Amino acid sequence: MPLRLYKCPECSHEQRKMYRRDVVTLSPYCERCYVLDEIMIRTKRVIGAPQAKFMEKVDANKNKSNLVGQQKMLLERSREHTRDSEAADDLIQTNEVEVATKNSWLVKNSDGSLRKRKKIDDI
Repeated sequence: MPLRLYKCPECSHEQRKMYRRDVVTLSPYCERCYVLDEIMIRTKRVIGAPQAKFMEKVDANKNKSNLVGQQKMLLERSREHTRDSEAADDLIQTNEVEVATKNSWLVKNSDGSLRKRKKIDDI
């Protein structure tokens, strides 16, 4: 059964309710207004975006599909992991200090000495 989103016009409280086609119902009363002020105020229905996953066909012959943008997200994760793991040690050793600092493989400490970047947030 789908969920419907309702919003109170007085206190802006949002609530989700199950929707059934076989039962005719009015919009529900606001629970917060009733508890606080003991006033019965009807909520208004709000249109919300569906909470669905969007898929794209990857291989029609094998009938495979992935989430939209999943390949891009996985490539970005692998690049960050490679940059932050042992591959950076090899790059630091094979390149000059200026190249390593320019590519953010080495980061300056507060006293001016250089150290290997520990995580992506050090940039």
